[in-house]
Amino acid sequence: MPTDHVNTDDESTGHENTGRLNDLFRGDAFAKLIGVEIVDWAGGRAEIRSVPKAEHNNFAGGVHGGFLFSGLDVALSIASNSWGRMAVAVSVDIHYLAAPSSGEMLTFTATEVSRGRNMSTYALEARGQGKLYANATGATFRTNNWHFGTEAWTESWRNSH
Repeated sequence: MPTDHVNTDDESTGHENTGRLNDLFRGDAFAKLIGVEIVDWAGGRAEIRSVPKAEHNNFAGGVHGGFLFSGLDVALSIASNSWGRMAVAVSVDIHYLAAPSSGEMLTFTATEVSRGRNMSTYALEARGQGKLYANATGATFRTNNWHFGTEAWTESWRNSH
């Protein structure tokens, strides 16, 4: 994946582990498999993009819904783990609005709607060429584990994120 941008104006990038998180996100094997490039991420949000290939098409000739879901899931995983605390998806409710064509640059975004101690919700969108192809709501469970170990995060950071 190309060099990624991390929003330096966001509170999440004020932590010394931001670079380590960026490396972690860029190293995601499944994201690489589907050709994901991280455009930008910061606390509670992510923007990624990918260009589906002909092998990502369904039998009707459009890009398979599974490709759209996967792109949204990768964006969700970055946004929900961006605070440093390990989070896993528990639910994604997706609405497919149209099928993009292979070869079209698609952008997938995840934006935090709410974040509690154990659960967070996100608004997800898949867009290309000015068109909304899918939208979804994602929910994640926030574990008690921290990327790189608890000791890598200050107590005040852990208490507020």
